[in-house]
Amino acid sequence: ALATILDDFRQSANLGVADLARLVGAAEQAAAARRMEGFTAADIMSRDLVTVEFATPLQEAWTLLHRHRIRALPVVDRARRVIGVVTLVDFLKHARLDPRDHLSLGQRIRKLLAPTPGDYSDKAEVVGQIMTSPVHTVTEEDAVVELVPRLSDEGMHHLPVVDAQRR
Repeated sequence: ALATILDDFRQSANLGVADLARLVGAAEQAAAARRMEGFTAADIMSRDLVTVEFATPLQEAWTLLHRHRIRALPVVDRARRVIGVVTLVDFLKHARLDPRDHLSLGQRIRKLLAPTPGDYSDKAEVVGQIMTSPVHTVTEEDAVVELVPRLSDEGMHHLPVVDAQRR
């Protein structure tokens, strides 16, 4: 795309296209940083937090995700410290219980969510068994410009905001 733009403006670059792309990306990031200067995680975070615990049944967590129209739930311990995050993707990964089953994805999800009778189960039953951990967190004071690269370049989709003392 950059080579086309250079051709359109009848310009040539002494840099290679890849180097020029990195330069443009850095310029875009610097411009975004100027626009977001002074904004912190506290300015953009959700305040109506919905959490689950390690032992929360999968069906309950699934219901919370859908009821609140969210894609992730922080998993907290009894002291309310974030120990993981459970996402829709975690459910989808674990819904592929047995490749020999010829079930639709919906049927696989229902099978995952159904509690197993008895004392022993070969499948995940609670959030702690499918959550992503460790989870990266940020504090309310962290600058938004520091969060953007983590969300874009590092592929993170959720960054729970925690008290600095609970980090």
